[in-house]
Amino acid sequence: MSREILYISCSYKASIFFMFSRVIFNTMFGFSVNYCMAVITRFLLGFLNGVLGTIKAYACELFPEEHQALGLSVTSTSWGIGLIFGPALGGFLAQVRYSLICSYATCVITS
Repeated sequence: MSREILYISCSYKASIFFMFSRVIFNTMFGFSVNYCMAVITRFLLGFLNGVLGTIKAYACELFPEEHQALGLSVTSTSWGIGLIFGPALGGFLAQVRYSLICSYATCVITS
């Protein structure tokens, strides 16, 4: 599947489409009004994401042949770490933001 997406993204117009599809579907995911819409937009966002295939192709060209396995494993590992720690960091920052808003609102109301 990633080879087809990489082949499509090699053309100029397709890469612009993939870039703007991330912007559009991320925005639609943020403004989702129900669970079904959130799941569909998240699916389309992941399906049209051609970044990982492009990164792996670039890693194969960047590293010499004896270090290509290491480059591809680091790429996949960093992707997995981002999938684990990204939402955790976002949840933590959302709690901090909520507490700052609440403390600001109480300061405004009390003063």
